[in-house]
Amino acid sequence: MSQDISPNRPQDKYQFISLDTGRLTQYGLQTLEQMWNQIAAGFGICPCDATTAANVITLRPRLNGEGARTYGNHMAFSFVADATTTAAVTAKVVGDNTLATIKVYIDGGATQAGNNDIITDRLYLLIYNSALDSGAGGLVLK
Repeated sequence: MSQDISPNRPQDKYQFISLDTGRLTQYGLQTLEQMWNQIAAGFGICPCDATTAANVITLRPRLNGEGARTYGNHMAFSFVADATTTAAVTAKVVGDNTLATIKVYIDGGATQAGNNDIITDRLYLLIYNSALDSGAGGLVLK
């Protein structure tokens, strides 16, 4: 099957770069932002602000457009705790999308985090593992 346009540019009716200015079009910018959210943010450590209410930690990425569309294995989120936990701990990531609230684990994923496992003003890392919680996924606290 033949193509109407050459294969060295996106196969879409929208321009990626404006031929008049040489700058990204809105479409081009959206495409690159989506790539950033899907690729770069999924494998780097994403710095987050954290707010805790009833032992649910809400992580909000600090960089513009940072975050993820879904949880993916080995995604890492860092934060400084704003409260000390007092019971079973869960967390969620809120950015362009709000991801599911999932359990937070200690001991490499063997035990759900609980009372005093997270202490106010300390730096933590949460790493996603889809095998935890019977396949529902969870975040391992480091």
